[in-house]
Amino acid sequence: GDHRDLHSFPTRRSSALGLMTEGDKILCRGQRLSQLLKYAYDPRLTSSILLPTNFPNENYDLLLTLPNKPREALQEEIKNRFGIVAHLETIETNVLILRVKNPVAPALQPTKGGMPSYPRRSTQNKIVIENQRLAGVAACFGALLKTRVVNQTEIEGNYDIALQWEPRQDETDEKAFKRVVLEQLGLELVPSRKSF
Repeated sequence: GDHRDLHSFPTRRSSALGLMTEGDKILCRGQRLSQLLKYAYDPRLTSSILLPTNFPNENYDLLLTLPNKPREALQEEIKNRFGIVAHLETIETNVLILRVKNPVAPALQPTKGGMPSYPRRSTQNKIVIENQRLAGVAACFGALLKTRVVNQTEIEGNYDIALQWEPRQDETDEKAFKRVVLEQLGLELVPSRKSF
């Protein structure tokens, strides 16, 4: 028969296992409810999720075993347990497009390998990104600039990038960052609007 079990107690383990799926089973440890929502409604994880204030941010363990439609079952379980229902909608929003402006700028450094690093903030106007595709680089830039950055460079491969910037007299931190991205990588960040 069906077996549903969503442990709605904060996870006791310090190590998050992440999410594992196998056929009709979903198992995850130490996942935030927002991640479970994403998995239930947007399995390809392509959407941004807008959460209400006072949204629970504990971590949960989940074991869901169902012969068919485990995602719908997960939606139902979240609805019953937490009273939360999500829906997908397309919204138009401001973005920055990352694209090649100057092809003869200093070349991007192909990665030396190692663990991919994905810094979400910079320390003292400095950022180091390791072993990332350009989509990952765009996401890092987006976290730094607090806006969505879309990669349209069409550059393949993984790269290491180290940037340091110092605002000039009449420059904001953001302007200085964009200037250094252009000077050192030959890439520009162009404002645009896009539907998601």
